[in-house]
Amino acid sequence: SPLTMRTHVNACVLLCVAAALFCVSSAAPAKLSVGTAPAAWKDVSDTFPPHPALPLTLTFAIKQRNLDQLRDTVLRVSDPLSPKYRHFLSKQEVDALTSSRPEHRSAVLQWLESGGIDAALHENSDDFVVAHTTVGAVSRLLAGVRFSTFKHRHTGEVIARTLSPIKFPEEVADAIDFVGGLNTFPKRLEAPLVPTRAQATSSAPYIARIVAGDEFFSSFFMPRCLDGGYTTSASAPCSDHGTALAGSLVLAVQDPISPLYLSSQLDQLTCKACSAWTGGFASICKSAASSQNVPTSAVFCATPPLGPMPNYMQINITQISVFGTSQTLSDTGVWERPLFLGAFTTPQTLFDRYEVPVEVAVSSTASNSQSVAEFLGQYYAPSDLDMFFDIMGAVPADVDLIGPNDDTDPGGEASLDIQFLMGIAQNITTTFWSLGNLHEGQEPFLEWILEVLNDQNPPLVHSISYGDDEPSLEVAYMKRIDVEFQKAGARGLSIIFSSGDNGVNAADPSNEDSCTQDERFVPGFPASSPFVTAVGGTQFSTASYAACGMSVLGVPVSCEAVGEITSSIATGSRITSGGGFSDVFAMPSYQSEQVKAYLSTEGSSIPSQYFNASGRAYPDVAACARNFLVVISGELDPVDGTSASAPTIAGLVALLNDQLLARGKPPLGFLNPLLYSLGRTNQARYFNDIIMGDNSCGEDINNCCPYGYSAAIGWDAVTGLGSPRFTHLLTTVLQI
Repeated sequence: SPLTMRTHVNACVLLCVAAALFCVSSAAPAKLSVGTAPAAWKDVSDTFPPHPALPLTLTFAIKQRNLDQLRDTVLRVSDPLSPKYRHFLSKQEVDALTSSRPEHRSAVLQWLESGGIDAALHENSDDFVVAHTTVGAVSRLLAGVRFSTFKHRHTGEVIARTLSPIKFPEEVADAIDFVGGLNTFPKRLEAPLVPTRAQATSSAPYIARIVAGDEFFSSFFMPRCLDGGYTTSASAPCSDHGTALAGSLVLAVQDPISPLYLSSQLDQLTCKACSAWTGGFASICKSAASSQNVPTSAVFCATPPLGPMPNYMQINITQISVFGTSQTLSDTGVWERPLFLGAFTTPQTLFDRYEVPVEVAVSSTASNSQSVAEFLGQYYAPSDLDMFFDIMGAVPADVDLIGPNDDTDPGGEASLDIQFLMGIAQNITTTFWSLGNLHEGQEPFLEWILEVLNDQNPPLVHSISYGDDEPSLEVAYMKRIDVEFQKAGARGLSIIFSSGDNGVNAADPSNEDSCTQDERFVPGFPASSPFVTAVGGTQFSTASYAACGMSVLGVPVSCEAVGEITSSIATGSRITSGGGFSDVFAMPSYQSEQVKAYLSTEGSSIPSQYFNASGRAYPDVAACARNFLVVISGELDPVDGTSASAPTIAGLVALLNDQLLARGKPPLGFLNPLLYSLGRTNQARYFNDIIMGDNSCGEDINNCCPYGYSAAIGWDAVTGLGSPRFTHLLTTVLQI
């Protein structure tokens, strides 16, 4: 899902990261912790005991060397005050510094061979051993291991996994960081979330989406007939239930004194079976149909554009259906989220807001490069990309494809990523780095970063819009991935992640009392890695200062200038910017001054048990995350999400690199030490400080957490240092 609304596919779309992998200690015998099966997987061993021939694929991470030296190196080459700034290492130099010991690799391979298990070094890294084996072979090799059979409650898939504690012999205990594949449970996508839980009952129309544009909006809804049933008659909706639909009436209340009644006759509505809708409406109605427990033959309708109404002012929406010649009215359907109209976002919108001169938006440097990474079967259509270039007036460039791509099935996430990365940083060769579907049931994060680092000349900037909750991953796995990010930084690569779309991220979003019961926010990885740049989300608004909306002796203060506020479902966005503090990674020194200042002011209002105040804080920066116009299957679709913010920032970084490369200078590489240094020097010069909004509301407007990180003057845990002021950043980086 793009973070297409990250809400309706929850790919939120920051989507997930990778398998939970077991950690082993250096002491012998090494033990793996005992796991538990996720709720979706049922133990059916009593009925179907695990067959010894069931296949398993195990991945052993071999311990690497000189990791303290690697960390020191990447910080030196990334610190603008260091004499080694941007003196990057080659692939060969990084490999020579960190590669695992040959004797450790040999020990693991020989141990597996002694058990009759086929194993080999990973094709992209000698620091991993991959073993293709069976339940029976592992049971013989690892005494005491008991496998069980698990069946997925929704898909019916059957797998064998062990939840037993595992001991490794002394000859390999010191060689292994962790091993995956023993207790890793594949993640299967559940039914996507619908943007709202409208309280429609009986004959009330179910509002699946309000599409908000510049002074106009439209309603995409499922009509319910007078008897409360759904209709399958697209040409005469509800005629199959007696009285036919005659039209729709939307009440839009912006000013209680003068509400706006917006009517649409039947011939003005576009009505189709859910299965007949294409583009963005296709996924929306499928989510809604699943939520409402109706088949995809159920009819959904779209109103014509309704309005005009002023932008950036809250509107409350209700809707009723009109039936028959007697104009019988249905019950009232309610759109529960706040609605704010506003302009759609295009590359030119972002150039204007972030002060990008027209003369630098188009690259003239052949050596520049950038990339998007796509998982979960997210593909793009070259025809959609060409259409995007045409309608946005952007200069196209070549796309290098690594991995699979099905251009007949373009996804919202992939389309958003590549279109806006190439729409911002134009005429730059762009890699579409695809790993297709899940790898062993998980997003192939490890596979991706190993492929990138195995490339002699990988793209200089990488935009990634996927992530997972820290608690769902083993600490050893996250720390190993963090090492790979450090290698990328040492080689001069910029790795940019979206910060997530669920706000502070309650421990259990399905439990409406999770925030108060668990009293813990859940950080997201890899955004929480200290060696990536995490990007939060904003939205355009005329209420970007506290004075806007206040009153003076009863007279409201109105603001006309369009600025930025935190992207939140509470202020009309379809997502809420993620942000917080890691429970795994310590706060790096490059950000400690600004973060501690925040914790002593705005952050002090949140009870200490909700977060780890000494952890790595994110996001680092922010950009617009609202109403991006994306071409999907030949149709324009408005998309929200930090999935839009990440390629925006990545594109701007690629443009900065372009000017550096044109002058014979090295690229920026790992960005964070530079960004925080500039923020300490003069934040207002380099960033638009976002000071309004918070991220207490995640997926459900009726179930916001009692606390959230607030935007504030300076760095904050929802929009970071703010959004970029490109011209000032460019002037300074050219002088360093």
